[in-house]
Amino acid sequence: MIRSVFLKRILGLVLATILVSFTLTASFYFFAAGNIFTQIKAREFKPRAQIIAQMTVEYLDGQFSYTVFDRMLRSNDAGWDARIWVVDSSGQLIISSQPDLSQVFAERFLSAMSSEVEQTLSGEDILFTGNPAGFSESMLAIGIPVRDESDQVIGAVLLAKSMDEIQSAMGDLSKALIMSTLLVLFFMVPVTYLFSLHLAKPIYQMRDVALAMAGGDFSARADTVKKGELGELGASLNHMASELGSNLRAMTVERNRLMQILNGLVEGIVAVDNTGRVTHSNAALLGLFHNERRTTPIPRHLLIPLDSVWRDITAVIRDNQTIERNITYQDIIIHFSASPLADEGNRVAGAVGVFRDVTAHERLEQTRRDYVANVSHELRTPLTSLRGLVEPLKEGLVKNEADKQRYLDIILRETLRLNRLVNDLLELSRLQSGTAAMSRNIFDPYNAIADATEQFISQAEDKQIALELELPDPMPKVFGNPDRVEQILVILIDNAMKYTPTGGTVCVRAVEKPEWLEVSVSDTGVGISTQDLPHVFERFYKVNKARGKTGTGLGLAIAYEVMSGLGEKIWADSEPGKGSRFAFTLHYTQEQPPEA
Repeated sequence: MIRSVFLKRILGLVLATILVSFTLTASFYFFAAGNIFTQIKAREFKPRAQIIAQMTVEYLDGQFSYTVFDRMLRSNDAGWDARIWVVDSSGQLIISSQPDLSQVFAERFLSAMSSEVEQTLSGEDILFTGNPAGFSESMLAIGIPVRDESDQVIGAVLLAKSMDEIQSAMGDLSKALIMSTLLVLFFMVPVTYLFSLHLAKPIYQMRDVALAMAGGDFSARADTVKKGELGELGASLNHMASELGSNLRAMTVERNRLMQILNGLVEGIVAVDNTGRVTHSNAALLGLFHNERRTTPIPRHLLIPLDSVWRDITAVIRDNQTIERNITYQDIIIHFSASPLADEGNRVAGAVGVFRDVTAHERLEQTRRDYVANVSHELRTPLTSLRGLVEPLKEGLVKNEADKQRYLDIILRETLRLNRLVNDLLELSRLQSGTAAMSRNIFDPYNAIADATEQFISQAEDKQIALELELPDPMPKVFGNPDRVEQILVILIDNAMKYTPTGGTVCVRAVEKPEWLEVSVSDTGVGISTQDLPHVFERFYKVNKARGKTGTGLGLAIAYEVMSGLGEKIWADSEPGKGSRFAFTLHYTQEQPPEA
């Protein structure tokens, strides 16, 4: 505490204040004290001179003798504290307070002060400081006129005092000033030290609290007992510690939440600083390259065992450019993108890489591309057949009427097949672009369901398939589009008929649910595998193993788009070898809620 800069500064400030105050006071005193002291003495002399003037009037009026007058002046010599001269109206000396002085001295003084004496005899009060002519001694002198009862000037009274005596009194006052300053210094230094020590203790205690906070201990608290600014500062420091502790806890929670989010992402993430050191990574990254999910540290070359990836990340940091490409690791395809990270000065501070397994997506895209090729083949096959049949007819090579009729039947069948495929493509395109009609109204779904089922009665009889229809009686009204509902049922029943073997069953059923009518088409066909079931409603998707090669794979996609446009749901359930069930919803109207 002795070496405290705070204490030294307060002590220095107090001492400097005292010294500056003394210097200014002394300077003002030495420059102005003489004149002030002179004015004070002059004011002290004036009432004394007035008393002597009154005595002079009484003497000149004959009220007492010269001897009495002289005795009166000399008996109070200490009280006058000055040399006294009384002159008559002609300027001649009447009496002096110091008769032992020679007549010559008095005449010399009065002669030297002749102008001041004349000015006084003219009726004015005078004040003189300086050296009278012919005198080496500096004097302070005042003069007042002596007036009789008729206010006529009959004389003058002069009081004089040596300036050496005045300055001697001033010297004593100067010594007292210096002594008082030294006493103030003597008493103020220990008082100031104790007061500064009293101020410094809470400040040092607050310093210790701040250092503890810097070390991570936010439970430390400053003393708030002191009143005033120090107490407020301690309370503010405690509030800051409390807020910092709360913020740190919140940041810890956010950091843990962020790590949980990162670890919960399916994309692998790695972040590096500008030196290439790994700062963050998540468990999904290990899942991609090591087929495991863990959060324990792992060396960089093992974290991502591909040198090309690290070269790309280095290039991102160096060139401040984003890199994006697909990489192949073992039997998976990974989409990799790396972007630079900027600090607050917009300088590259590192990079972040994102890794996403796109194997399924790429395979799906490849499947779609393959199916587009298949559709193209399907389009080309009837066109080739049509060309092969039309050319002989045109050239007249077919002479037999029966052959001509057979050729025309084949041409009609291939034309219908081609027309059906094109219509499906156009319908799906309109549905996905939102240009297809999707009006909705209240209707009884019985006719739509019954009409769609009736279209397949003859086909079911030919294939010896039992076609069943189970509907509630009465049927509740629904809100939708009857034409679209019939279209969906035609697609679903047609698929069921295609993939149900002879002797099987296709059942069209409607079941009342609390919020909608559930319409389903089930069959006892070959079913759909678990891997293919989530994709049956995708465009161009065709389950080759379960469904054979019949159809174009557009029907169910059209059904899904129609139901989405109507705000309804459609789904599929299946068990391979036992059959499939396709169902969709038709919501009730507000006017007729379902019966309990």
